Amino acid sequence: MSENPDLAPKGSFILIMVFFASFVLFYLLNWKQLAAIWHVG
Repeated sequence: MSENPDLAPKGSFILIMVFFASFVLFYLLNWKQLAAIWHVG
């Protein structure tokens, strides 16, 4: 694989960050959509 073991997990970390960012984005979009639909108060 890679000669330098310090560089090995960077691709996995980037992939995890992409999934985390997408989950946060979907969470915030769903929260905004629910706030627009449900008029509480």
